[in-house]
Amino acid sequence: MSAILDQINLADLPPQAIVETVDAAALRDAWIADLVALYPEIADAIALESEPTRKQAEVAALREAALRQRLNDAAQAMSLAHAVGADLDHLGVTYHRTARLLITPADAQAIPPVAAVWETDAAYRARCQLAPEAYTAAGTVGSYTYHALSVDPIDGEYVAGISCVLPADDDRVMITVRGSVGDGTPSAELLAAVTARLTDDYVRPLGATIEVQAAEVVAYTVTASLELEDGAGADLVLAAAQADLAAYVADARRLGQEAAPSQYITRVARSGLDAALHQPGVRRVTLTGWTDIAPTPYQSAYCTGYEVTIA
Repeated sequence: MSAILDQINLADLPPQAIVETVDAAALRDAWIADLVALYPEIADAIALESEPTRKQAEVAALREAALRQRLNDAAQAMSLAHAVGADLDHLGVTYHRTARLLITPADAQAIPPVAAVWETDAAYRARCQLAPEAYTAAGTVGSYTYHALSVDPIDGEYVAGISCVLPADDDRVMITVRGSVGDGTPSAELLAAVTARLTDDYVRPLGATIEVQAAEVVAYTVTASLELEDGAGADLVLAAAQADLAAYVADARRLGQEAAPSQYITRVARSGLDAALHQPGVRRVTLTGWTDIAPTPYQSAYCTGYEVTIA
């Protein structure tokens, strides 16, 4: 990926200057102050909660707050970092020449009818951010990644992640693919589609030898016990710990990367598991039989199950 795109994390951007904090109470007070400035004689009456003029000011303030929030939403809908749904679709097509992927078509004849399943906002936003890498033929990590992630889904399966490595001992470009179904092992059909996309004459640089392979899945389990503080609600703490653990292991499925400046190392680490499990009310987390997992660029870590108990 390019150094510029590597350094841009949309989530780290500060709020847009055009977006303001909407305070209905402050707007109400401003309306009342303006009315009193125009008609000083109503100052005492409008201070009463039952005064009709005060209620009119409150209604006006609420409507102004709604309008200001609508303007905030409209401003955010024009940014890649915050746009969602149809707004993001328009940004993607207009400025990034990238359409949202259809994962599973709708089936109106099914009983009950089945709605279409589309690429998530987060995945689509990430592809839009990569789109400038595709302005030239593949060659950069970002370009290969964009083209691979843009392969049309096959029977509901799509490319969930790739790694791009140039082995030191030859001139092949090794593309490793993680699928979206099951443990991430991609189907032969999906691998063929990725190969066809990356070896297209308008994508593959002349002289480049591209090899596409399936990710090697590294399976693991997590067994943990939580020691709680006195008075902590066991059910609530356990539910929160399990939810954060599920999110952590899902994110850790990314293919491992080499330790280059423009790449990251994916690791399923004790520190990450501890952070996910150490919820408010937890005194100590104990992991049983755990060893950190550091996948290679050709591997993807997959959690086959986890057991979290209260000690």
